[in-house]
Amino acid sequence: MQMKHLKQLIFCINPIKFSLLLLLILLPFSGHSYEGEKEVKNIFARIDAISSPTLEEYVMLEDFLRDGDRPYLDVFGKLKAPHPLSPPIPPEKTTAWHKNCRTLKLIGYKNEPPIYEIHHLNSGPHDKNRCIVLYVSYNDSYPQSVRKVLEGLKKVQFSGHVILRIGGYPNLQFGGLKLCHIPYAWKVAAIMEAKNLGYKSIVWLDARMYPISKIDTIFTITEHLGYFFFTRNATLDDLLRENLVESEVLKALHVINPKAVKHILGDIIGINTEDAAASSFLIDWMHETEKVIPTLSLKPEDVCLSALSYKHNLTRTIQYDPMVIPATQRKLRNQLIPFTVHFIKQNIPNEWVE
Repeated sequence: MQMKHLKQLIFCINPIKFSLLLLLILLPFSGHSYEGEKEVKNIFARIDAISSPTLEEYVMLEDFLRDGDRPYLDVFGKLKAPHPLSPPIPPEKTTAWHKNCRTLKLIGYKNEPPIYEIHHLNSGPHDKNRCIVLYVSYNDSYPQSVRKVLEGLKKVQFSGHVILRIGGYPNLQFGGLKLCHIPYAWKVAAIMEAKNLGYKSIVWLDARMYPISKIDTIFTITEHLGYFFFTRNATLDDLLRENLVESEVLKALHVINPKAVKHILGDIIGINTEDAAASSFLIDWMHETEKVIPTLSLKPEDVCLSALSYKHNLTRTIQYDPMVIPATQRKLRNQLIPFTVHFIKQNIPNEWVE
């Protein structure tokens, strides 16, 4: 009779919650922090110099990302894929979001090598006060979009440095490539790269964030508070109820009360590396990302940002909507207050689900 009840209990448990729960319980005893870690380590061990991989090694790594044994990604096939698409929604868009993690293009479709540039805009080469970090893969039209962002920064007369990477991976010279198998780890890697290069105030911009007015406000806030975070009127509990993240992932991030944790958006992130709390947050974000399990949601960087900003008491956030408008509202731009709207969120035709 006891066995019958046990079978009924197991049958009633949500499969994805049960698998994540097993991961959290059993992995500490297995010697691995996530399922599939051994295969990941084996592929990186085949790269002679992790800070300067050859084209052939990039191809090998892309092959592994696409076809390798990565069981930790199975969670994505069972969550609800977020998307900004208008109805009717193609059926594959609601189920294939997890393919993003398998189709990351580190080199071009014609084997173009990674691009790494540092632009000194209205500042000298030794000025380390303000830095914007931009990274995109070679997927779809992202390279063209990030170039537009760079041109936009020039038009609004940004003063500072811009680190631009297309393909490859951020923080490459400091081993950043070892994060390329982790969902959306490039954001923390890009910010950490700028920190390692000695920059003070660092701002991450998504390739969709096209600037239309001066963005000094973002740096001023970053320098004053130590950080710049965007939020909307939502919490991690909303993501939980929308099936964008599982409770086991929140537990891995030590989130006790999801309703108390604001949803931080990863479109624009500012960090002042001279601020103790912000620097501690950044190091913690990197450590949690390296564990992989905290990134296993459909808002990988958002969930980590939200949980860790709350943990480190970085709770003074900026409302997203007055500062960013979608491309569909471009015609309204002249009717808006220039100092209120700083960015137009570009539409980027692509195969990825975002």
